[in-house]
Parts: sequence; structure tokens; C-alpha cells
Amino acid sequence: MNIPNYNIYHTTHPGETAHGGTAVIIRRNLKHHVRAEYKQANIQATSNSLEDNIGATTVSAIYCPPKHNNKYEDYERFFKTLGNRFTAGGDFNAKHTFWGSRLINTKGRELFKIMKITT
Repeated sequence: MNIPNYNIYHTTHPGETAHGGTAVIIRRNLKHHVRAEYKQANIQATSNSLEDNIGATTVSAIYCPPKHNNKYEDYERFFKTLGNRFTAGGDFNAKHTFWGSRLINTKGRELFKIMKITT
């Protein structure tokens, strides 16, 4: 895929199969650099650091396949790769009433736990 004036960065599923994976699209004139892919069976992420007048902020697109039950340690390992300032969005497949879901699943409970500790 090609979008004029934009760079497209992507991370595939570790099995290199046509499921899962993530992408980030960034305008070429923004000062940025690619961070290392995060390519695990339970978490795939594409991350880039954007430079501004304050410093670098990492923007990360994440996908957590539904069949894996991520634990606190899985999220912690991933978030540590992003640096001190970051935004991570995507499909965590994590349900929790804190962010408007009707129910709470294991992934949601573990993600909420790490969010409470790190904020």
C-alpha cells in the first residue's frame, strides 16, 4: 500500500501468516524514527518515536489476539519497550467496565492492574 506523503510501518504476526499484525501511518514531514518491532504470539506492535519541542513521544499500534490471556508481566514487558512518553492504541481484546465494557475479562483485569500502578 502506498499513500502519498506518508510512511507506512507494519509488524506482522510472528508466524508470518495473514492474521494479526499492526501498522502505523506517519506523515513524512514529521520528524520520527522507527522503534523495534514487538512481535510475540500474544502481542504484536508497531511503534515509532515522534520528535517535538519537548522530546520524543512513542506512538504504538497494538494487537492482542483473543486466544491468548495476557498477564500483568506480558503488558509490563511490552510497555517497557515504549519509553517514558507514549500512546498505545489498538485492539487489546481486553474488556473492563473502567473503559465502558459491560463485563471484565482476564486481559482487561490485568491491563487495568498495570494501568493503575503505572499512572
